[in-house]
Amino acid sequence: MKGLLIAIHGGGWFQGDKAKDADVAQWLAEQGYLVVVPNYLLAPSYKFPAPLLDMNRLFNWLQQNAPQVPLAAIGASAGGNLAVELGLNYGIPAVSLSGILDIAHWLTTHPAVVAKPRQTADLLDKLDSAVINQAGTDESFYKWFITNYVTDEQSRAATPLPAR
Repeated sequence: MKGLLIAIHGGGWFQGDKAKDADVAQWLAEQGYLVVVPNYLLAPSYKFPAPLLDMNRLFNWLQQNAPQVPLAAIGASAGGNLAVELGLNYGIPAVSLSGILDIAHWLTTHPAVVAKPRQTADLLDKLDSAVINQAGTDESFYKWFITNYVTDEQSRAATPLPAR
């Protein structure tokens, strides 16, 4: 075993499930890693910092139960944000694939964008990550799911990047 990877699903903190990343977890396991693919509490019922606290509890549990196993985190989108937060909080390697990292700056520089949900957002919950087309931008949807997760006042605390 090369180490233990925490593979965190994306979904804008409001949707997604660990099952949609089964293909990635299987591939990583085939490369010689032990892989943990957690779920976390979802917005809008559970806002920042609830998902991050879930990941902290998982990390601490893994550290207590496998203290000699090297840990790292990987995730995409909101999962990338949570992976980077684990990396910064615990000094472990972290990989973010399309992570949402500069929340406060983006909200500050896009005040005119009106937050709007996508009518098809619930369909993304049922697709494997590998088949979701994530090309292009939809600033209204982006603002919608960010502001479902954090308030303006929380945006700085939810931004893993240093302040500009």
